[in-house]
Amino acid sequence: MIKKLTYIFLLVAVFNTAMFAQTNVTTTLHNTETSPVPMEQVFVHLNSSLFFVGEYVYYKVYVNNLKTEKLSKVSKIAYFELINENKKSVLKQKIQLVSGTGQGDFFIPTTIPSGNYKVVSYTLNMLSKASDNYFQQDISIINPYRGNQSAVTKNKASEEDKKPKRFIGASSNANNELLSLKTDKEKYSKRSPVSIQVKQLGNEVISGDYSISVRKNDTVSYAPMYSATNFKSIYSNINYDGDATQQQLILPELRGELITGKIVANSDSKKLDNQRIALSIPEENYIFKISNVDPDGNFYFNINKPYLNNTASLQVIGDTNAVFDIQVDKQTPISFENLEFNKFYITPEMEKMIVKRSVYNQVENGYYRVKPDTIKTIPADTSIYKKRSTVYNLDEYTRFPTMRETMVEIVNDAWITKNNGKNVFFVRNKENSLPTSQPALVLVDGFFVQDHEALVNFNSNKVESISIVQDKYYYGSQTFQGVMLVETIEGNFYETLSKDYIKEIDIQPAQRKKQYFKQVYGNGTDGASHIPDYRRQLLWLPELKMDKNTKELTLYTSDIPGTFEVTLQGFTEQGKPVSVKETFIVE
Repeated sequence: MIKKLTYIFLLVAVFNTAMFAQTNVTTTLHNTETSPVPMEQVFVHLNSSLFFVGEYVYYKVYVNNLKTEKLSKVSKIAYFELINENKKSVLKQKIQLVSGTGQGDFFIPTTIPSGNYKVVSYTLNMLSKASDNYFQQDISIINPYRGNQSAVTKNKASEEDKKPKRFIGASSNANNELLSLKTDKEKYSKRSPVSIQVKQLGNEVISGDYSISVRKNDTVSYAPMYSATNFKSIYSNINYDGDATQQQLILPELRGELITGKIVANSDSKKLDNQRIALSIPEENYIFKISNVDPDGNFYFNINKPYLNNTASLQVIGDTNAVFDIQVDKQTPISFENLEFNKFYITPEMEKMIVKRSVYNQVENGYYRVKPDTIKTIPADTSIYKKRSTVYNLDEYTRFPTMRETMVEIVNDAWITKNNGKNVFFVRNKENSLPTSQPALVLVDGFFVQDHEALVNFNSNKVESISIVQDKYYYGSQTFQGVMLVETIEGNFYETLSKDYIKEIDIQPAQRKKQYFKQVYGNGTDGASHIPDYRRQLLWLPELKMDKNTKELTLYTSDIPGTFEVTLQGFTEQGKPVSVKETFIVE
């Protein structure tokens, strides 16, 4: 806890310095010796490095703190990208980190061509040290539905290319003195149960964070995969000093996702001092924040709650005439120039394998609805507004055609009045509190409404509920007398507003945790016996907590024969890497 507070205090110092000496702050953050934030390194456990379109890439992100040599509690957000051989990003995902780990997946669509790719992953803290300071892993993708396969074919394949081969890895069972993997049998029939025992070896405590993949081995050449025990070699050639490309300030995301930018006055008479900017991410579990800008107009928002919306809105408070221009910082520059790609090629000898695997994928995707993954829900909104509000569900009352009549006839302690010639909402002070002329905070579907006329003129038949909070609320130097929360039936009020003073920006929600599908076969009465089963991935378990000396896992084989590999990757609580593998055969 003391270390965490130290990081926060140091970051506050960095923020304060940034307002007056950005160059010095940039130097401090980039310098690995003097930076107040410990260095980090990412390891990603992937389920494979050879994929077909129509398959899922599953991954678990581990972030290590190089100072403590344990899983990092510094960064709260990690990033995951797929890079093509043109060194362009074709996919980017955001991962929420909890105690240094996070998980995600993505479906490979038919729009992605065959080719050799790189998976890269990083935190902003890592990029502040060097623009190429990231984890990287080669993967190859085959898209048999496109005619042009030039990216993965040669005019004439060499004899070496024709030889089926598979990378095993030099450290397939590194640190296996800590954990062991053992299946109850060496060979299994199709659709039969497999019991896997994960067992502690010796007396050393192996409590930690691990992930397990059980997948059919590929019989053709594919890119070597890094393990928890050898991934640090990726970072050995990175130059952390004198990175000329890093000219902008990159702040580590210590408490959540950062949205930064600045406001610029369109008129010389308008000053940046004391201006405030509001952020709205509308949805059921909305996010609303206010930030004071610094003397140069810079603002910072820290998002520490999960959200689902792809759009956020920014508004300068009190500026409904678009006197200020809002500029949001662009994506942090990343250098992919030095990436070297593994060369995977398809050969004529692979034709039958490619056709069979493509057919199996189509069948599996056709039955996806009966084999769904379960997305873990975002916790219900427990904001203080909800707890303290008086809620009026309009369907419980006689509905009135206008918002003005609704406020008069149904809602207590709030009303519409005129202020400087405009209709505004006011909320009554609590009894015995000092009177105030401060406006109410009006949020519609979580969207901050400055121009109350838009809500006054809104069709009240589209409103589901109105909630009133009479307390005063303070956001920095901004005070609101009460809160008025309005929820519409469609939940899309913000889509009806298009104002020059509202800056809409695209944002990307973090990957949501999932409970991945596990096939279970019973006595034949469950209906699954009639459904084709061509799973190559028999199990993906991104969160395996070893709180006991032994852990038993059960899975079921599919209709696909061959050699399957069980791979466990992860780190103990003391930061020791563990990489263990085992195989079994399905006949």
